[in-house]
Amino acid sequence: MEHQASKRHASTSFPRRPRRRVRHLHGRGRHPLPRVRSNVPRRLHEGDGRTCRGGSFFVVEDEGRVQGFYRITRQEGRAGHVVGLGTFAIAPEARGTGLARSILEAAIARLHSEGVTRVELTVEADNPRAIGFYGKLGFVHEGTLRSAYKRSGDAHYTDELLMARLLPPLAGRSDG
Repeated sequence: MEHQASKRHASTSFPRRPRRRVRHLHGRGRHPLPRVRSNVPRRLHEGDGRTCRGGSFFVVEDEGRVQGFYRITRQEGRAGHVVGLGTFAIAPEARGTGLARSILEAAIARLHSEGVTRVELTVEADNPRAIGFYGKLGFVHEGTLRSAYKRSGDAHYTDELLMARLLPPLAGRSDG
């Protein structure tokens, strides 16, 4: 029986079966990038392997096992140069191996080749490991979404930090 994609939170267990549509990214650096698959419905595909406006979801698989996943949402119109990175998660056994860095560097390089010059994401304010990781990749804190959500079972609300990375030709720009 083939695995059906489900909408699960990033902290849930990883599916064991691969997604249907396949897209390959080739990473650079010390960690080889495994096969990347996308389960985006056909209507969102542009046919040339580019990230589609509206959004794409990617699953990273290594030797038949899912090692991570992420979502890219491309803006339209005047903000067509902007993408949002979301739902990024790495399997616990792959943490600390350089895989997360390889995945994001390859994704950002591909996005930049498609004309993207700004990558945005949000990260939980109480997740210093993720904040440090994104900072090492050139993302900077641009704002705080105060009490953005409440986790089930928590008595308090959690802030989210808005972080972004500017790519050439915008890289280095500090004005608004």
